[in-house]
Amino acid sequence: MRFPYFVLFCLFLMSLQACRVSEKPEVETKNEQGPDGIVARVGDFTISDDHYRNALLRFYYRTGQAVNLNPEVRRTVVDSRIDRYTTVTYAMKNGWHVEPEARYRWDRIERKVNMEEFERLFIHENVSVSEQDLRILFDRLNTTLRASHLFFQSRAMADSAYARLNQGESFSDLAREVFRNPALAENGGDIGYFTVDDMDIAFEDQAYQLEIGQISEPVKTSRGYSIIKVTDRISTPMLTETQFANTRNRIFPLALDQKKELATRNHMNAILGSFEWDRNVIASLWNQFIDNRDQLVTDFPANEILLSLMHNDRDQRRIIDQDDYVLSENVFWRELYYTPSINKKGITSEDQFFQLVEGIAYRTYALGLLKHHRDYDENRVQKIIDETFYDYLLGRFDEYLDQKVTLTEQLLESEFYQNKDLYMDPLELNLSEIIVTTEQEAEKAWKKLNSGADFHEVLKQYTVDRQSIEYNGELGFIPIHQFGTMAPALTGIQPGQYAGPFQISSHRFIIFLCNGRREARMVSFEEAAPRVKEYLHSNAKKRLRSEILEKAKKDFNAHVYVDRLLSLPIEL
Repeated sequence: MRFPYFVLFCLFLMSLQACRVSEKPEVETKNEQGPDGIVARVGDFTISDDHYRNALLRFYYRTGQAVNLNPEVRRTVVDSRIDRYTTVTYAMKNGWHVEPEARYRWDRIERKVNMEEFERLFIHENVSVSEQDLRILFDRLNTTLRASHLFFQSRAMADSAYARLNQGESFSDLAREVFRNPALAENGGDIGYFTVDDMDIAFEDQAYQLEIGQISEPVKTSRGYSIIKVTDRISTPMLTETQFANTRNRIFPLALDQKKELATRNHMNAILGSFEWDRNVIASLWNQFIDNRDQLVTDFPANEILLSLMHNDRDQRRIIDQDDYVLSENVFWRELYYTPSINKKGITSEDQFFQLVEGIAYRTYALGLLKHHRDYDENRVQKIIDETFYDYLLGRFDEYLDQKVTLTEQLLESEFYQNKDLYMDPLELNLSEIIVTTEQEAEKAWKKLNSGADFHEVLKQYTVDRQSIEYNGELGFIPIHQFGTMAPALTGIQPGQYAGPFQISSHRFIIFLCNGRREARMVSFEEAAPRVKEYLHSNAKKRLRSEILEKAKKDFNAHVYVDRLLSLPIEL
């Protein structure tokens, strides 16, 4: 479930302000302009005018342009940057940046950042958004589709199914054959209603080009291949030029992102399609992968099997060998090691394994080209890698604090018995939900429910989450506060009653049925102990963080040039 934006905004403000909690000033201030172009220092790090200005603007736009950039806000933002670089310096002083896992993370980050740079220089710089693109997206944003699909792991399987459809076999019959999921098998592959940004970009782009009843050729998605059949289309009536003009600038970033993603997919598919693959070598790699799967899907550390495959100096068979590009066995195993485990653990078939090989081939091909590009800026890329790696060090510091905090049983009991009311079990509700994409659909569903229609039948007819039909949309028991701004309206709901419709995003409306409720109640120490421990641990961790950073800022000579900070012009 998505919570309203202003709730996230408040949480963000609270987390940022938390950086400044202290009984006394943590950072020395100097009422001077300081060195030209610098607003603050800590250790070997400087926070430049541009760095600070960008951080302040990111904060401003992330909060919905709802804050006044007054001196207090300016100081809060610069303090958060000083906290960041103090933590990084502290981590480096402890040698965390050269630990084996840190070096592994660095290598992964380096690959990721350089791939993003490849996309920017070789693909995205040629992408532009036309007036027609904006009008198409505007129309799609005001249109909800319903579709069925057939999913396959390989192009050969998808092509075979498409040929059978063209020979007269029914979509529903093939769905029963293709899907193991009972619901998809029985409903003809129906995935319900969706709109822009709900589906894989290639799937979405193709679906919006289809008419009702039309069936697409196989579409390559991030997971495999889909054949799509559009079964319904709901469009907002009477869209006007004024409406388009009012949303034009707002939808431009989405249009650009979508075109970039499609351009990247097309580029990758074209490159991969040009390769000549040695299928015998790939079959051999697949067998080795399956034989050692549990070891090979891990992230860190490398095991002996993978190390031997990565560093084998014998003559290596080649997966690809054409023109100036070669992908050998040991390079594949090395890059497999740096591939996130989430991309490896789900591989259970040779077709899925080949997609993994494709991904590694594209990455190594792209990185081989990148540094020869005339506009490749090594210094710029290095700064991005550094900043991304610093995030890892911040996480390492957080783990260090967790290990340093110790709590006794006596302390837990004392806290509980002094503040028992704080550890009550809250009201919990077991609700079923119907999610729809338009206010009109929500009103139709609401009227049917209140006229006595069966909830499950209304759910089947209207919900955009087709999987929820299997469990009647039931969410299980959830504490009342997790419903955000809907909580006050739900507090008094009783079993059998409905609530809603609530708007939870621009294209999502929700209706609830109450299945049950658990009233708030007092609990025993044994029941509350985990919550008490979490609360005390969090407070102790905050105090320890503050103590360490306060001392570190003095040790690393952290200071802010206040006059320069406050006089720096900011253009919104």
